[in-house]
Amino acid sequence: MPIASGKSVAEQKRRLRHEMSERRRMCAPLARSRAASALATKIAEFAGLERAAVVAGYVPIRGEIDPRPALTTLSAKGAVLVWPRVGTTKPRLGFFRVQNDAEWTHGPFGILEPKPECAAVPIAAIDAFVVPGLAFDAHGYRLGWGGGFYDELIPQIPVRAKVVLVGVAHDFQLVRRCPREPFDAAVDWVITDRQVIRCSQPQQTQKRPSP
Repeated sequence: MPIASGKSVAEQKRRLRHEMSERRRMCAPLARSRAASALATKIAEFAGLERAAVVAGYVPIRGEIDPRPALTTLSAKGAVLVWPRVGTTKPRLGFFRVQNDAEWTHGPFGILEPKPECAAVPIAAIDAFVVPGLAFDAHGYRLGWGGGFYDELIPQIPVRAKVVLVGVAHDFQLVRRCPREPFDAAVDWVITDRQVIRCSQPQQTQKRPSP
């Protein structure tokens, strides 16, 4: 989808958020379930996560593609799964292990997140992050809801070249170019229910893991 010229980046983001949130809202439950299953297959075949011992996921909201079937596949192969919890100090996303259903609670945005007593896992111990978004482009730039949680988090990852960032989405969420600002952080790969994209970021020089 082309980005309209002559509009501010903020306005471009606002329009794209509205369009993509509507498209996700209109996606039927059966289509969402099939997309999640297809995503799980793509991730199971994705060699870039094979060496990830600790993988950070997310709990879907507002029509986001559900990564949990895919993450369950990784867990069955031995990966430790960790989940985000919103805090008050930057980066505001912390990650925790959840052992059972009783350890979930609803956070400040109504999203399921680990309870405070769950075991915290430092960012430095996480090998891969599965990242949601409203839209992605082939350069790995993403459009979120505007909270900046992942844009805060990504620059804080130690030894960035050794960590894999994977954006996941419905295939219809891919756009030609995401409107972006200097603080917007990019992912290394985008995986949809239909394809796997290695993102090209010529302005970055860090080495990315091979698939």
